[in-house]
Amino acid sequence: MEKPRAFTLLELLISILIFVVIILGFLNIELFSHYHLISSDRRAKLQNDLSFVLEHMNKQIGNSIGNEVANGADTVIKLPSATLVVACVDLNRNGRRDNVPPDGFVAYRFQDNAVDFCSSCNDMDCGTCTGWERLSSRVNSFSAVKPNNPLRDGYIEVALKGRWIPAQAISADNPEINLHTRVSMPSVSTN
Repeated sequence: MEKPRAFTLLELLISILIFVVIILGFLNIELFSHYHLISSDRRAKLQNDLSFVLEHMNKQIGNSIGNEVANGADTVIKLPSATLVVACVDLNRNGRRDNVPPDGFVAYRFQDNAVDFCSSCNDMDCGTCTGWERLSSRVNSFSAVKPNNPLRDGYIEVALKGRWIPAQAISADNPEINLHTRVSMPSVSTN
């Protein structure tokens, strides 16, 4: 009678080693996929967040109306600092600048890694704004710049830079997005 064939210790160790290598390979693929999924998900959410801010600014500041030649400098768009934008907007959409309500002022400010919006400014100085609404809290830098002649050119330039966690350095877990746009103001005139 023949003895049953058995595995030697060496064969058993080799089969366990091959099994461990295969498991580690699958685990590595899983961790790599999970890591990049989180990174791309954060990048997409951050881009959506900053896009919302720029679209909001485009919509509100795009309703700016007036004539700075007739009414004076900074009566349509005022940039008291690179982190504050105040605009006189045509709230009743009648196509002309009314000095009494319902036309009014809107403002955007960058403060504490956030962009806030105020729809109830009382003046171009924005000193009495109440009811700021937070649009995004993932912004690292904000700048709004008028061209040399904003009335002739009819736009202002806005740039945003945001990070998933603004206080931390850029990494794969903390992506950074830069967005830039020109906000057109078709109802601003020099005539």
